[in-house]
Amino acid sequence: MAPTAEKEEDREQVVNRITRATLVARWAVVACVMAMLLAGCRSDGTLSVGPQRETISGRLGGEMRGSVGCAWLEGADGLRTEVAYPNHWRLEFEPLTLLDDEGAVFARQGDVVTVSGTYGGVGDTACRSGPLFGADEVRRPAG
Repeated sequence: MAPTAEKEEDREQVVNRITRATLVARWAVVACVMAMLLAGCRSDGTLSVGPQRETISGRLGGEMRGSVGCAWLEGADGLRTEVAYPNHWRLEFEPLTLLDDEGAVFARQGDVVTVSGTYGGVGDTACRSGPLFGADEVRRPAG
């Protein structure tokens, strides 16, 4: 039984719809890839991949939670950020102090500290829930 002209026309419409849908899907993928690439572009025209370097400031705060010492920088907005300080920097508790890489007191509880680095290490610990700020530079605020 030979296909009728009507069935042939229906099949052609189905093929055209599938072809159009495929083209739309391909363009959607291209648009998404372009959007992701543009989101990583910086104003100087370079492409930035990976975590963005940031600088944050806040007052050094902390407390003991059982046998675990928890410390953070608290911003002016009240947001607390746990910071992983550079190698050989350390925190001591009772009283809370931040010691530099030579063991000298850099800051005490309530002092404003500025750190630069990247966010990462998402997860929950006894001290935090959410991202950890990994500092590679620590300084006192300008001024």
